[in-house]
Amino acid sequence: MGIIKNISFLDARKATEESLKHITKIENVALLICTEETAKLLDPIHKSNVASFVKIPNDLELEFININGNGKIDDTLLEGIQEKAYVLINGQCLVKEINPELFKEKIYALDVNGELYCPRILKGLILAKGSINGPILDYKEGFKPLSHTLYLTENNILRYSHEKLCVNKLIAIEPVVEDFEAYINKIQIQEQAYITKSNLNRMRHMLDEFDEVDVCIVPEHSIYHEGKVCLNPENITDYDDATLVVDGMVHIEDLTEDALKEHIQGIYSQGIYCDKSLINAARTLSMNQASVKVELPNIIQNVGKLVINEAYLLGLSEKKHIENMGKLKFDDSVNPELVVEKISSIENLGKLVGNASVLSQIDINNLGVMKMSEEDYKEKEQENEVYYKNLSKLVL
Repeated sequence: MGIIKNISFLDARKATEESLKHITKIENVALLICTEETAKLLDPIHKSNVASFVKIPNDLELEFININGNGKIDDTLLEGIQEKAYVLINGQCLVKEINPELFKEKIYALDVNGELYCPRILKGLILAKGSINGPILDYKEGFKPLSHTLYLTENNILRYSHEKLCVNKLIAIEPVVEDFEAYINKIQIQEQAYITKSNLNRMRHMLDEFDEVDVCIVPEHSIYHEGKVCLNPENITDYDDATLVVDGMVHIEDLTEDALKEHIQGIYSQGIYCDKSLINAARTLSMNQASVKVELPNIIQNVGKLVINEAYLLGLSEKKHIENMGKLKFDDSVNPELVVEKISSIENLGKLVGNASVLSQIDINNLGVMKMSEEDYKEKEQENEVYYKNLSKLVL
C-alpha cells in the first residue's frame, strides 16, 4: 500500500506492473502523462487532485519543460527546442510576440497553473494547445503587458517612455503630470478603471477600447485602497474630507455617526460592515449602492484568503458563522468534531476548500465554488507508506 503525492510532473509513460504494484493512490499532481498502454495500468489506482491527465502517443518523442515560478515563452526558447515540447508552468506565464508557425511547430501542449499574458492574436492558438488554470490577459500588438495594477502617479509615469501599456486595472486618481503623453502613449485596460472626471477628459483619447471597460468615475481628492479597510478612531483623520475608494470591503469600528460624517465624504466599495446604529449613515455615504450589513461579533467575514487550521479554531471563544467572499480553506489539521464545536454555518459566495468529512458537518449555503477532497484518515490509520512526495519531476 503506497502513495505518490505532491508531484509537479509525473511521467508514467514507461511505467510497468512491477513499478506500480504497491501504489494505491496518486494525489496532488500538476501534470500526469502516460501512453495508451500505461493508462490501463493506472486505471485501478485512485487519483485525486490531478490537474492535467494527458495520454501521449507511444511513438511521439517529447521534450518536457517544467517551470515552477514565472516563465517566459519567446522565439529564443522555441528555437532551442529540438523536436516538440510539453510546457508546464506553475506560476505566471508571459508569451512574447512570437512567430505563430514556430509556436505550432515546437509546442505540443502548454499548461499554465497561474496567470497567462499573451498577444491577442495568439490567444486562440494557445488555448487550443493546452489548458490555462488562471486569468488571461491578452494584449494587442505593440503593447507591453504589466502584471500589476497601474497607478498613474508621477513616480510611476516617469519610468516609461512613450509606451503602449496593457494592464488589468488602472488607478488614475491623482492629477497626471503636464507632459504625460511623453511617457505613455496608449493604455489597454482589461478589467477595471478608477479615474477622476478631469483625468478621464484628458486621457480618453489614449485609453484603448475604453467602452468595453468597467469604469468607476470617482471625485477629486479620493483615496484608493485594495483589500479590506477598517475605519476606526485611530485612522479616521487620515481621510479628512476625502472620498474613500476601496476595491474590497470597508469595516467601520468604534466610530460615532458624527465622527464618520465629519471625516468621510463618500465611500465606493464592494460592501460595508458596521454597527447597527451606523446603518443609515453608511448607506448615505455609499456612492455605488454597495450592500451595508451589521457586523456582529459571532460572524467571521472573509474577503481575501483565509486558511483555518486547528489552532485558529481553538482560539475562537464561541461558535461562529462565516460569510466567505474570498478564498476559504480548512487545512488537514481540522477534524470534524472540532469544526462542529466552533463553526455554526457558512454562507459561501467565493471559493471554499476542505476535506469532505469536515465540510459535510457544516450547514453551508453555497452560492460560489466549493471543492471537497477526500481525507486520508483510514490510510493514516493503516500507516500507508508514502513512496514519493514533494518532487518537481518523477519518472515511473
